[in-house]
Amino acid sequence: MTGPTPTFAASPALRPGQEVVLGDYFEIWPGVCQGMARPVVVITQRPTLGELIVQGGQAPHDAGGKCGRIQTGTTTVIYRAGATPGDDTYAWEVRYQHARRAPMKLDGRQTLTGR
Repeated sequence: MTGPTPTFAASPALRPGQEVVLGDYFEIWPGVCQGMARPVVVITQRPTLGELIVQGGQAPHDAGGKCGRIQTGTTTVIYRAGATPGDDTYAWEVRYQHARRAPMKLDGRQTLTGR
């Protein structure tokens, strides 16, 4: 029904302009092998030293079992480092289309080197 839970633990310190993918979110209709609209991502805490980027698109995902790979809407969350060194924190919420799926609240922390 949903994509794997992403790991968004801080990667090694980032230099200005470097990016790290925090998560890819998608949803597949259970039992019928059909991709659903991409999940909605809402930034609930903006970072102060970098930026969170939310991108939408289509991508094939492994649905498992008899379904194989299914093309479905995908939302990707990316962190891009700014120029100021320090520790940055941020948070976002993923809202899935399926009515029984509760929103998933996530947060992260990233160290920036500033050079």
